[in-house]
Amino acid sequence: MEYLRPKTIDEAVELLAGGIPLAGGTRLNVDRSKLARVIDLQGLGLDILREVDGSINIGAMTKLQSLLSTDLPIPEALRAACRYEAAWNLRNQGTIGGLIMSASGRSPLLTVLSALSPRVHLEPGDAEVSLGELLERRKQVPIDFILLDFRFQIPTAAAYDYVARTPMDPPLVSAAAALHDDGGQRTIHLAVGGFGDHPSFWKKEHSALDQEEILASVTTSAQKVAENAGDDFASAAYRAEVAGILIRRVVSEVLE
Repeated sequence: MEYLRPKTIDEAVELLAGGIPLAGGTRLNVDRSKLARVIDLQGLGLDILREVDGSINIGAMTKLQSLLSTDLPIPEALRAACRYEAAWNLRNQGTIGGLIMSASGRSPLLTVLSALSPRVHLEPGDAEVSLGELLERRKQVPIDFILLDFRFQIPTAAAYDYVARTPMDPPLVSAAAALHDDGGQRTIHLAVGGFGDHPSFWKKEHSALDQEEILASVTTSAQKVAENAGDDFASAAYRAEVAGILIRRVVSEVLE
């Protein structure tokens, strides 16, 4: 295996042909015998973690454990999901960028991030895209971009809930919600995970509808998201029913 450690982002982009970016290594090490070339991103200064104008800015090389140890106003739902995501040793090795680029819909952390609706910064091209766009682009082979960092607006409230076979298992179904209040215009961002390539997410304008009407609407939406989500772990009917229950819980929590 060829190991490369670029000193600049431009150099890292040039090396992408035929290689795979290496972050914390927790995912790539599982199949390292199949790797021909890795591009280690540790020397590029991508481990930033800061608050800027009411938003949290997180570098791709930031360790998962940093989300728990920082004094920044990280939403408690994101901290909780980080604890569910991995044990202490893996949190100290794994990076947020590596997780975003490799995690499936069963990831607690990716589910909460989906509800936070981050904007993602990529090179080349100094591009800023939505998380949804990134999750589609990560399917391409080979990867021809590097994730530098992402940012999300600090929500008014956020919540996460899940159902799993045991506390140590990935969720069978999970749900997250984040409430934003911009000058009286309230929007609820929602995500349902536990299956698929990545969580499903959408937003709901908090209009003049009363709370029960909002809860009924998001419950129906969550059930529809999971209506074809059957696999070896759970049936589609089970997931649809539980998704509706969980989304109702998290939305009720952020509206309290």
